[in-house]
Amino acid sequence: FRSDTTYYYIALSDEVGLNRKSFHSLDQRFTLYAFPWTFSLGGWLGKQTFAARNGGFTVYNLSEEHTSGYSGDIRFVFNETTKTAITFRVTQESFTDFGTGAEAGSTMFQVLYGFSF
Repeated sequence: FRSDTTYYYIALSDEVGLNRKSFHSLDQRFTLYAFPWTFSLGGWLGKQTFAARNGGFTVYNLSEEHTSGYSGDIRFVFNETTKTAITFRVTQESFTDFGTGAEAGSTMFQVLYGFSF
């Protein structure tokens, strides 16, 4: 079992029409390892804009202020030697569009397949 807490601080060099230059958020994730399965649930609260997540792999560079989100993963390892695995992920986010002021949400479904060589 593993629990990860991450604090995010985003500082913009210039005020770009958002009426602020700094944003704060807190992410909490719980992961249960039961080889060959891994189960993970997480969520976050705060304010993010121009965020970089997933170790920098996902960059949000749109004029949106993200306010909360949650996700869940299920991973199955087919081969321990090559770490061949498949992951199913569902993510829900809430955000405000700066151009229209409209509040919206997005749901993302991902299937990831990976291996080591």
